[in-house]
Amino acid sequence: MDSSTTDTTEPSPPSPRPPQEETIDSLFSVLIVPPRTKTNESVRLESVSSSDSVMSLRQLIAEFPALACYTCYHLEVQNPVDDTWQVLNDFVELGEYETVKDGVTLRMVPDTYDARKVRAHVRRFRDVHSNPPIPQVAIERAAIQSETVEQVEEVTESNEMKEEKLKEISEQQLKRLREIHHKLEGIEVPVLPDLVEFYSFPGVKETEQEHVEVSTKSKDQKKKKGKKNQPKQKLQPIEMNQVKDKEEQLDAKLPVCVESIVFSGYNPPPGPRKLAGDLLYLEVVVAGDNTRYHITAHVSGFYVNRSTATKFDPQPHKTNAAHAHLLVDLLSTVSPKFRESYAALLAKAASLAKEGPSSIEWMVAAGSNLGGKLPWNTPSSAMVEHKYDLNRAEDELCASYGMDERGVLRDWNEEYQCCRELPTDTLKEEIVRARVMYKIVVEFVEAATQGAVAIVEGNIPPINPMDDQSAHVYVFNNIFFSMSIDGKSIKDAAGGEENAYSAANRDLQGVKAFNEADVRGLHTLATTVVDYLGVRVIAQSLIPGILMGDAASKLVYGSVDHGKTIAASSKMHTLMLEAGTKLHIAERSIKPLGKSEEDLAAEKEQEANGVLPMSGGDAGTDVATICGAVEAKGIQGSDGRLYVLDLVRITPKDWTFYKNSDDVENTEGKTNNAAEVDGLCFTRNDEGYVALLRPELVHLYSLWKQNQARRANREARKAAKAEVEKEKEEDDAKTDSDKKKDCTSENTKVNENEHKKEVDEEEKTEEEIPPVVLNPNVFMEYTASTDAEQLKTDEAAAKDAAEYLQKIVVPAFVADVRRGAIAPADGYALTQLMHSCGINMRYLGRLASLAKKLEAISGISKYLLELVEVEMISRVAKHILADVLNSNDTIRAAPGSAIVKLLNGILGSASGNTNIVDTNDNDDATITTSSLDPKSLWTCIDNKIKARFDYKLALWGPGRDKSSGEDAAFPVGRVNKTVMLRRLCQRLGLRVKSRNYKFSSSSPINLDDITGVVPVVKTSLPAHPLAQAKKLLERGRLHLSQGALSSAYEFLQEASSLLFQVCGAAHEDAALCSSSLATVLYHAGDVAGAIAQQQRALALYIQLQGADYHDTAYAHANLALFLHANAQTDLAVPHIRRAIYLLEFCCGPHFPEISSLYFKMGMMCQDVGQISLALMCHRESLRRGEFDRNQAANTLHQMALACSLAGGYREALAYEKKVYSLFKEAFGDEDPRVVESAKFMAKFTEKAVEGAKGRREVDAAAAADAIANQLLGELEIKTGADQDAGSPPAAKKKTRKSKSGGKKH
Repeated sequence: MDSSTTDTTEPSPPSPRPPQEETIDSLFSVLIVPPRTKTNESVRLESVSSSDSVMSLRQLIAEFPALACYTCYHLEVQNPVDDTWQVLNDFVELGEYETVKDGVTLRMVPDTYDARKVRAHVRRFRDVHSNPPIPQVAIERAAIQSETVEQVEEVTESNEMKEEKLKEISEQQLKRLREIHHKLEGIEVPVLPDLVEFYSFPGVKETEQEHVEVSTKSKDQKKKKGKKNQPKQKLQPIEMNQVKDKEEQLDAKLPVCVESIVFSGYNPPPGPRKLAGDLLYLEVVVAGDNTRYHITAHVSGFYVNRSTATKFDPQPHKTNAAHAHLLVDLLSTVSPKFRESYAALLAKAASLAKEGPSSIEWMVAAGSNLGGKLPWNTPSSAMVEHKYDLNRAEDELCASYGMDERGVLRDWNEEYQCCRELPTDTLKEEIVRARVMYKIVVEFVEAATQGAVAIVEGNIPPINPMDDQSAHVYVFNNIFFSMSIDGKSIKDAAGGEENAYSAANRDLQGVKAFNEADVRGLHTLATTVVDYLGVRVIAQSLIPGILMGDAASKLVYGSVDHGKTIAASSKMHTLMLEAGTKLHIAERSIKPLGKSEEDLAAEKEQEANGVLPMSGGDAGTDVATICGAVEAKGIQGSDGRLYVLDLVRITPKDWTFYKNSDDVENTEGKTNNAAEVDGLCFTRNDEGYVALLRPELVHLYSLWKQNQARRANREARKAAKAEVEKEKEEDDAKTDSDKKKDCTSENTKVNENEHKKEVDEEEKTEEEIPPVVLNPNVFMEYTASTDAEQLKTDEAAAKDAAEYLQKIVVPAFVADVRRGAIAPADGYALTQLMHSCGINMRYLGRLASLAKKLEAISGISKYLLELVEVEMISRVAKHILADVLNSNDTIRAAPGSAIVKLLNGILGSASGNTNIVDTNDNDDATITTSSLDPKSLWTCIDNKIKARFDYKLALWGPGRDKSSGEDAAFPVGRVNKTVMLRRLCQRLGLRVKSRNYKFSSSSPINLDDITGVVPVVKTSLPAHPLAQAKKLLERGRLHLSQGALSSAYEFLQEASSLLFQVCGAAHEDAALCSSSLATVLYHAGDVAGAIAQQQRALALYIQLQGADYHDTAYAHANLALFLHANAQTDLAVPHIRRAIYLLEFCCGPHFPEISSLYFKMGMMCQDVGQISLALMCHRESLRRGEFDRNQAANTLHQMALACSLAGGYREALAYEKKVYSLFKEAFGDEDPRVVESAKFMAKFTEKAVEGAKGRREVDAAAAADAIANQLLGELEIKTGADQDAGSPPAAKKKTRKSKSGGKKH
């Protein structure tokens, strides 16, 4: 980036730079020469690192279409000394080979096949057809050419920008402006959230096909930054390619090359043929070609044999055997039809890839299911027909449920722990460790998810079939699976009080927290929680020796019998202490409860029967000093490593929950105001539910207490200083006068030094304030500390933390929403935000109560209450469905009808169900499908919401959407059923057809609409894959907010580079990097660069998180602003419409951002002369805007200007009067805004009087000419100014708005 474009002189901190350079220096390029082919083109691989393995080179090679089908080969490098070729081992790093350096040539040498390699080759062949590679080199070449052309054109244009050229350019601008104006005519405002349009790009019908041009045009059109400077020749391709592009846009489907490729019935080869080298036989049917090819897979390659459906003849075909090393080459030789369709497939893939994020369906199809949220709806076209497909049937029958095919089972635990033990002394080592860790955990999550689904569906038997079904555990693929069933407390013989369903979540939080603390020598397990059809499966890596009894692994810390005996090994204790200081966990001495008489009797009975009693390892009944919850276990595995597990309670219990729930201790609650405890009186009856504070809250509480202590210390120091100064006042006065006589400069130096010393002293004393540590064992059965005083202090601290949550954090959260500092766009965003603030989801009812009160006095946006109610219902619905499925095996076997009934009960019309009898005696455990009719379903939902959230629904439920009774303040139309459908599908893991549902009927959804059920997965992946990259990203965004563009650009580029090395840029942080870089480039004046970065961010968000993720919507909005600034308004408007469309799905029509997006869309239309459309957008913005007088006044002012441009001065005057009264009421008579508004009123009055006689309406085309002429007039007057500054006044206006648009990220 050119330094002249930046507006800052601030030097960037140099600290992270040197190690970063060290990692980038080692990148080089290699040339790959393929085996003899028709084209014989070699391929250059860029950005290869010496730390890459040869295996990663093979993955890069597979991305080139010409080489994509090669699987059975090895790489060789030439030795320059004796010209011999050295074979490279796939699993060795390139740095190990001295001959592999920059520019080296590697050749691909085909290997002989064996049975495994042939199967891998056939699988790869099929993968290429379902997900074809994109031509890398062609794209790079095109990009380079366009850049050079652009540079040349820029130079020539800057030289030839003479006076005589202005006229020609102005004509081009006018033509372009008319064209955009014409294209925007088909737009409908307001945007209707029709689900049927979800997978199309709901923009202008004429512009849909041109959206393909975004990426190519963005650079071509970067001439001068003048608003309408569009070159003539660039307009022609659009017109020429309209029909072709439209055809491509209509269908994102790939051409089919092969109807089926299956293993033949003649397998396995008979003995003599095996000895001759036959590995297996295939039958291939090419699409559009009726011939069935019988193919032999031989050790040397593939050929067509003479077999038929009835007769086996393995000899090569007489006329057309077509021997080839690759299956694709064989089929291309024998079938011209295949050759054509394969070429068409690669061409189609290239064209779709060039479109980028324009084809939503293609982007979703390309996105991986893992890591991102699966789309909650499927395109209705995708499910039209269930076709006959032998490949699909074969895959299903041969499914290995995430297990590696026919090899040694992966030892997940060993891989994971070895990775945690990798060094992190330098940045390079940190990157390597983070990369390996990210890869292993992602692969573990994928294997665990497939295993969990297979277990729930009944494909895998348990290892303890003799036990009760609820206690079944499974070991599959070296992963340990245990089940927890919602609502059923799993109580073991020792009488534990943890509810396994909610405990699984907390255990995952604990694992994440300990991973972040990252204590060397203290090991956690790779953990994943999978919810599927009402069953929660917890998947963990296996501790070595845990299944072999005490001989192999033993308990060295904590308790296995809920506090009756406790172990505390000193080695483990030091590690736990280290983690405890980072996680605010206190070290305390605890007296075990001791074994009861029944326990001892049971042990004696076991001994008498010859059964060894279960050993508690080193656990005893002596006082033990531990750091952490008593139930957290430290186990020494047979590999000698110390593992910590059952990290359910790393924080204390939430006192608020128990204080208001227990009748005995509810004396405080009764004295309180009823208003204060709204949403805080829980009546949950599920056994063993434990309400804890969140780890984030404990961290925030600690910081808050430290700040309070610092403030108190400062005040105490000030008071002490004041006393000392009074005593020494006279002496100080003398010394001051002497210093003044000596030298004023010296005086200032001395004062500065004194001040520095004081500050240093202050800092030293402040540093001494220790972080707050809390005792997680308070309010439990056993005494949380042997020291009674200490126990009182611990309990007081835990109560104080709970008070801090209620008195400070929750009100602050609501206040932030009120002033627009945070605006969660959907349930997922709300959950993330609440968790980051340390608020448990059980306080949704508290938030709803506060929102309800504020809404009654018009103090908060309507959308918050709507959003919170939808979230509560969807969470409760998940538990209701789980109860139904788990209560009856028949229903579980075919759950479709129950799911449809539940959705229809919540989303269908409630006519005839208004007289609800509120019966609280509904036993949740005995729910069956008969109780899923709307009446009893809503009763159950109300009861559960009251128990879990202490809240009574105000908007949802039969009869509540009518404006009557106590909730008259909440008028009709506040229930948004599409938002509810989306959230229910996300929470329950359902996928529905993308069509418009008729919610006015009693059963809008039928079984055919549900296209699948997918697992909902929670993982122990860190939120940020590399801490260093996270710091750089945060620093870059901070500099951007301060306007320091050059340093922001450098930080963001570095963060992007680091993320690419760790996770290949397939991470949300990378998308945020691209989005922030786009904003930097936009403000620096490089609009085309900003568009390219923003498109990348948009593509990443769609692939990682889904087409309707809230950040995807904001990415569309920002891209629209950048395109508009680049004079591509016809492409910008569909993007901003898409953003509005998606936000309507996320959170309904009252979301505040939608109003400002309509305003921006109106401004875009106004800038290109679409006055009628601009006025419609502005009216929609006013209709949706709540409480923001400033925004309303701005919108009305723009409407006045729009009317004046169209000649409607009377209307303009009427709008401007409203602006004047709004500003005057808010700011008083003297404010410059009021004065300016008065001037506009005078101008409009004058014009209205002038045009009163013979006034006529001006049509839209004439209005476009009027604006164009006005802009041209400005251009002619300010030619010199434009050449220096870059863009006319209209563009400046948008720059200001884009900042507010960018803030959303």
